[in-house]
Formats: sequence, C-alpha cells, structure tokens
Amino acid sequence: MKEQPVWLIALIFVLFVLLPMGYIWAGIKLIYKNIRLSQDADLVVGKVVEIDEVLPHLQSTPAEKFRLLFEFTSPGGEVLRGETQTASLENNFALHSEHEILVNFDRPATVFIAGKSNYPKAIAMIVIGGVVLFAGGSFMLSLS
Repeated sequence: MKEQPVWLIALIFVLFVLLPMGYIWAGIKLIYKNIRLSQDADLVVGKVVEIDEVLPHLQSTPAEKFRLLFEFTSPGGEVLRGETQTASLENNFALHSEHEILVNFDRPATVFIAGKSNYPKAIAMIVIGGVVLFAGGSFMLSLS
C-alpha cells in the first residue's frame, strides 16, 4: 500500500481525533457545571429589570441573544441583581415579568433560568464526539 502524505495524516488526525476529543471534553464540562449548579444553587423568583440584545460573536449561531438582568431577594432580605444570557425571548421574558431562577448566593452576579437543562446538549456532544473519534481512530490505525 502506498504511504499517505504527512499533511493528509495530520489533517485527518486533527479533524477526526483532536476535534472530537475537544467536543467530548466540552460535553463533560457542561455536565459537571449542571451537577455543580444543582448542588450549590437555590431556586428563587426573580423579576426581569433589564433586557439587552447581545452582539453575536464567532461562536454564536445567527439566532439573537439577549442578556437578562434579574432582581431577586437573598435569604437575608437583601435585594440583589444577577444576569444571564438566553438565545431568544421564547419564554416571555418581558420587562418586569417574574420567573424562577437558580442562584448561587456565594456568586449572585450570574443566575441561571430554572428548567433550562444543558444535559441533552452535553450528551449529544459526548456521543457525536465519541463516534467521530472512534471512526477517526480506526482510520488512523488502518493507515499504519
């Protein structure tokens, strides 16, 4: 069998081994973040006090993104504010509307919208990355 050019082997290695490993790692981090959030955060009702459109960056999809600023009360009675981002306003996030949010009172500046789970996205990243990694690894082994 004719030996393949080095650039082709490097390209296959990057696209079908390293990139899927990055997807798997990102999926694992997302699951870890969800687990940590569910253990550390408290469920409170927050009021939307500000809505700003966020300019898209290279990693975002063409969908609009919004930054929502929530106001909520801490267990000590102090009124705090925290922000989150959402891909769209499909959940009726109107100004002065109230919604359940997850807040870690050790770091209340960032809040999470209750009921929006990243588990399906994380599992899909791990499965797709694993399948592509298996195919790429098998192909790399067949070259040698």
